[in-house]
Amino acid sequence: MLEALWRDLRLAGRSLSRSPVFVLAAGLVIAIGIGATTTVLSVGNRLLSEPPTGVREAGRLVTVHSLSKDGSSFHAFSLPDYRDLREGQRAVASLAAYTTVPVSIAGEGDPELVAGLSVSSNYFATVGARAARGRFFTADEERPGTEAVVVLSHQYWARRFAAEPSMVGRRVLLNGKPATVVGIGEPGFRGHLAGLDVSAWVSLGTDAALRGAERFAARNHDWLELVGRLGDDVDPREARSALDAVGARLAPERGEAGALETDVRPYTPVPPMVATPVGGFLAVLLLLAALILLIACVNVGSILLSRATTRRREIAVRLALGSGRGPVVRQLLVESMLVYLLGAAGGIALAVVATRLLGGLRPPGGVPVALVVGVDPVVLGLTLGIALLAGLGFGVGPAWRATAIAPASVLRVGQTGGGGQRRMRHRFVVAQVAGSVLLLAMAGLFVRGAARAGEVDLGMDPAGVHVLEVDFSLAGRPTAEATRLAAEAERLIAELPGVRSVGRIDLLPLSLANQTSGFLVPGREAVEGVGAFGTDFAVVSPSYFETIGIALVAGRGFAESDVAGGPPVVVVNEAIARTLWPGESAVGKTLLYGSFRPERATPVEVVGVVRDSKYRSIGEEPRFMLFQTSAQEPRGATAFLIRHAAPDVVRAARDVIRRLDPGLPFTSDWSYQQVIGLSLLPTRIAATLASAFGAVGLLLAMVGLYGAVAFAVGVRLKEYGVRMALGASRSDVRREVLRDGLRPTAIGLAIGGVAAVGAGQLIRGFLFGLSPLDPVAFGAIALLLGGAAVVACLVPSRRASRTDPMEVLRHE
Repeated sequence: MLEALWRDLRLAGRSLSRSPVFVLAAGLVIAIGIGATTTVLSVGNRLLSEPPTGVREAGRLVTVHSLSKDGSSFHAFSLPDYRDLREGQRAVASLAAYTTVPVSIAGEGDPELVAGLSVSSNYFATVGARAARGRFFTADEERPGTEAVVVLSHQYWARRFAAEPSMVGRRVLLNGKPATVVGIGEPGFRGHLAGLDVSAWVSLGTDAALRGAERFAARNHDWLELVGRLGDDVDPREARSALDAVGARLAPERGEAGALETDVRPYTPVPPMVATPVGGFLAVLLLLAALILLIACVNVGSILLSRATTRRREIAVRLALGSGRGPVVRQLLVESMLVYLLGAAGGIALAVVATRLLGGLRPPGGVPVALVVGVDPVVLGLTLGIALLAGLGFGVGPAWRATAIAPASVLRVGQTGGGGQRRMRHRFVVAQVAGSVLLLAMAGLFVRGAARAGEVDLGMDPAGVHVLEVDFSLAGRPTAEATRLAAEAERLIAELPGVRSVGRIDLLPLSLANQTSGFLVPGREAVEGVGAFGTDFAVVSPSYFETIGIALVAGRGFAESDVAGGPPVVVVNEAIARTLWPGESAVGKTLLYGSFRPERATPVEVVGVVRDSKYRSIGEEPRFMLFQTSAQEPRGATAFLIRHAAPDVVRAARDVIRRLDPGLPFTSDWSYQQVIGLSLLPTRIAATLASAFGAVGLLLAMVGLYGAVAFAVGVRLKEYGVRMALGASRSDVRREVLRDGLRPTAIGLAIGGVAAVGAGQLIRGFLFGLSPLDPVAFGAIALLLGGAAVVACLVPSRRASRTDPMEVLRHE
């Protein structure tokens, strides 16, 4: 068998070397399909399964989340709860805490804002990371009041400090406070969260110095995420039981909050709460890439069928000389698989280039994302397997058809094909057109959806608004003092020439983040949807609504008289008002806000109703939203929204904030249109890739259709000549060629259209209210493909109609 395989390989190599154009064209087509598929698979593998560099024995890692009373997961923990869980059980051998924190680092040169993690001392040991220089944190450095310390990532150390060997032990300024660099992480380690470009880690004690120690003793302040390493022979269910046992013992200390329940899940490189949407988005991209690969394989299969048909005389001679059908089929299959393997090599090269380009991309607005991705051995092996299977699957049909001949008949009359080959070529055309319809339909829906996003009524007017987001509590100030400084900054910015209005909010709408709370309606049963409701909320300054352009529809907004210690007041949106008090005025009504338990909730008065607007995403349906005033609910972190007319206003506003705190970093500094653009980034990426894939698919399908029709015309030239000699007109011949070419196109359009209707339902969330059956998109696709098919058939039909009957009859 090995000798026969080696012989077939040598014969295949010689045969393919005589057709370099065919090998180049087929290899390029396959490379495009495999390159697209391999790139998406590589990104998905990196984000969803392959642990980041520096994370070791990931199979024993778990993420731990707090469960709320309604059973929902992905909630954080307070520091006292974390410490009790860490010390009170042994199923999770090492339980570490972390939270993200913006860090401004000043050493040599201007301060630079980077993404940081505040971590417990056992974080690095838990995830398996190692230090390239120096050390990690000690247990003593978790306590507030200890010396501020920081560990730098290897990448940041090399970029910012030129890999200075003496960096360990040196002092830098973190958010304006001195801190000692105690270690440098190993090369490539950016933390255990894939995609997040972490440049520095600070200890919990340092976090207390930077952002205040108010949270450390509060058991009702949940701010820490947990990652753990399981003990030997312990599974996540056992770990959850052990943690819940500790949580039950904490019930007396937690008071009204009751026992602490946990949710333990196997570790994933992206946080579990975003793994599902990320996986869904990548699945859509993989579907698009797989369609490209399918169209490419069908295209090459059609070429192989045409090539095998032209070699029928050679095959007939081999069969006539005694070769069995099996060896001939095997020979043709070896040629097919060689072509696909050559295409796979080109596809891998394209994927390497594509993944490197992706690694260099950065989202707008300075979002700290770094996609470190490459073509790993798993994806490489899968790619080669796909190539071999495709070569076998799309080569066996043409090979079997090509050898289904009577050698004597072929050698005697020179037959070059029959109805079976024509039917298979038509099936290939149908498959290519159907795949192209599906690709183009998804591309059209994505593009139409992205365009529609600009037409959606946001309920506010973000045009001309700039965002400066800061946290005045980063230098360790109490929240009340930080709020006072934020109010002073707002007052000073409002006095700048060219500023039309300025307002503050603690969490920007449409910023890919949200915060929720609960409230009760007095006098109604405390049942979800009856008297108990969850709501998004935000803390704003009185001028926020005017600045962002949210209209007041009833009552009043916040006033300077709504001060701390005064009667608590809130403003609600129309969704709350019409749901709770249909046909009534919501102004003057009372809510119990902040908890689903009456004894823990705060009575608040509704003083105003504002128009519904978009909060989490542009495509969302109206949702509950409640606003509090910053005077009554202090916040350290705040975003200044500045509506201005003069171009130099933003620079002057930055100067105002820097005068109040020279070392304060800006966590956001961009226009509100850019904020919204970030929320649209997945849709725009999908629209761009779908359009590119659709264009490639259309090109491949039309090339395949042209090749199939042209080959059929070449085979039937004698037939056309005889028919024209018997009286058929040139227009009759042209119509028949067009009919033969457009019939499989019409069938492909129908099949692809049905598939596109189903696929459109899968991407409904990206369409911003656009119907998945959008007639504009589907009509444009039908016209595009129909027109392209007519163009692809015109040249072969013209060639057929110009056949000279006398020339044909002379050769007969």
